[in-house]
Amino acid sequence: MRQEKTIIWGITSILLSKTSQARICAVSLQFSTFNCVLKTVDIELIGLGDRGMTALRSLLRIGEKLPVRISALRDTDVERVRAAQRTMDNGQLVRQAHHKSMVNGQWSMVDVVKLTYICTDWQSHARLAIEAMRAGRHVAVEVPAALTLEDINALVETSETTGCHCFMLENCCYDPAILDAIRRIREGEIGMPIHAEGTYYHALDGRWTPWRLEMNRHQRGDLYPTHELAPICMALGITNGQWTMDNGQWTMDNGQCSMDNVQWSMVNGQWPQDRITTLVSMDTAAFTGPSAYEQRMGTAAPDFCNGDHTTTLLRTALGRTIILRHDVLTPQPYDRLFHIVGTRGTITVRDDGSQSHSALTQTMNERLIGALAAGKPLDFGVRDMAVWCAVTPLSELSIKRGFAPVEWPL
Repeated sequence: MRQEKTIIWGITSILLSKTSQARICAVSLQFSTFNCVLKTVDIELIGLGDRGMTALRSLLRIGEKLPVRISALRDTDVERVRAAQRTMDNGQLVRQAHHKSMVNGQWSMVDVVKLTYICTDWQSHARLAIEAMRAGRHVAVEVPAALTLEDINALVETSETTGCHCFMLENCCYDPAILDAIRRIREGEIGMPIHAEGTYYHALDGRWTPWRLEMNRHQRGDLYPTHELAPICMALGITNGQWTMDNGQWTMDNGQCSMDNVQWSMVNGQWPQDRITTLVSMDTAAFTGPSAYEQRMGTAAPDFCNGDHTTTLLRTALGRTIILRHDVLTPQPYDRLFHIVGTRGTITVRDDGSQSHSALTQTMNERLIGALAAGKPLDFGVRDMAVWCAVTPLSELSIKRGFAPVEWPL
């Protein structure tokens, strides 16, 4: 295997390159190593931009009632690290770190860290998560956790061979309206769900970051599918998660679900597990992308690649269909749609942008920290992440093949 030099956080590190694989390798889960009780969840927070600071404030609030401690802060910008330190409680010790990474195979951060929480640019998510798991740390990584099939495969393999959790921070799975809709679906209100639609319309306008623009300049496809797809997978039973929402809400253990002790069943006493089998994507031309790039970057981009609007169609093994729509370029209102069609009715949930996503993040973080502290299974696992993230590389492949169907490799 050849060695490939890469630059991560300003430090040169040696990573072994791997041949790209078109499928997720099957490695037996070792749950006994995953679910160890952590007396205190010591957290290393990487990436202290807007998303990272939101996470920091959330984790500090959790620290008032759960055994969590911020033990390390990392960012390429030392001023951000200092600003984050000022946000911390004066009585809490934290290791400030600047340009820290894996050097000569040795992890250079404090040994006490049990969870690495990653809020960096998308391209660095998978590499940083793999570094942390190889150092024996659980990982919580912002969406999308991976952008390529190779990185998806590497995350699954690393998590399952090290026994470290790899939890993708998809807060839309904790939307109360969607959770209530899924409860109603599981109680049989609309019969068997047979079709789903998800939309992510979010005109970024002045909120474009240079790295995100560069991604859209050079890559076609649905680059941000998980907000729509993850809740749909929950509704259709396309998941490996162990859902355990408490306090009068829905729960799931070993395929059996209940709501306030009322048992339900769909097929032979269990919710039918399904999987995606086929994907096909189609996009518009890049009508507005070049001008958005020029306005933000100050230089023309006649080679801007990604279309304004991408539509992806998925089919499952049980014959159900899913439509995903992605558009962050055209000037239309924010819309995050969750729409399920059943044999006896439909359920629709729409977020028009007025909902507080910080509340969803707070719920997600509380459940994550609570499960780690108690040694319980997380709500979602690394293989859920794999399904949700795979739309990006596969939609690109479908478009490159002339909008052709692509076999789902997971």
